[in-house]
Amino acid sequence: MTPLHYVAQTENIDLLAELLSACPSSIEDLTVRCETAMHVAVKNGRLSAFKVLLGWLRRANKEEILKWKDEDGNTVLHIATFTNQPKVVELLIGTVNVNAKNFNGLTAMDMVHLMGDSKDSEVGKILRRAKAKTASKISASSTSLAQFLFRDLTLIEKRDKYFGVFGQNKKKSTDGIRNIVLVVALLIAIATYQMGLSLWRDDFNTTIQNQRHQNRR
Repeated sequence: MTPLHYVAQTENIDLLAELLSACPSSIEDLTVRCETAMHVAVKNGRLSAFKVLLGWLRRANKEEILKWKDEDGNTVLHIATFTNQPKVVELLIGTVNVNAKNFNGLTAMDMVHLMGDSKDSEVGKILRRAKAKTASKISASSTSLAQFLFRDLTLIEKRDKYFGVFGQNKKKSTDGIRNIVLVVALLIAIATYQMGLSLWRDDFNTTIQNQRHQNRR
């Protein structure tokens, strides 16, 4: 754990803010369990600490960190749901994917059901308003690549194949790859030039300094 993780376990929000200000990059540090400071704050039920961390993420434009998963694949939303923290869940809505799955294939709504949720559960109501789903409903409403390829060609696909659309797309794809290669080659050339120019400047400055030193002597 870093000092930021340690303080995130407490309600010392002033010290937490000072640490973020002194070392902004620490917000990206993980524990050995792949926990962010937000994971730690929520696991310890520290709402004030979580609000400070959330405020920092929003102002630093790093809200994507809220989507990071711990060693079990749980996001902060999973933790807040499982530990029944409706205020944290409400703050996360609109920022995170409410249907993200952990490594056991469970969404936040699955966790609500595992907790023996009733229709009056505050966390359950918040998630339902946010259109959260169980993993089974997500799977039922989506089509995998294997399922798509298993199906027969549609009339539109047959038409495109007949008129050679696939061949045209292949040519476009080849042209696209060629353009990417040219761009990369140009970037490498520019980087090489800049490196050579930088080395020449260093040598030139060193020569000037040596001459000045000799003149002084």
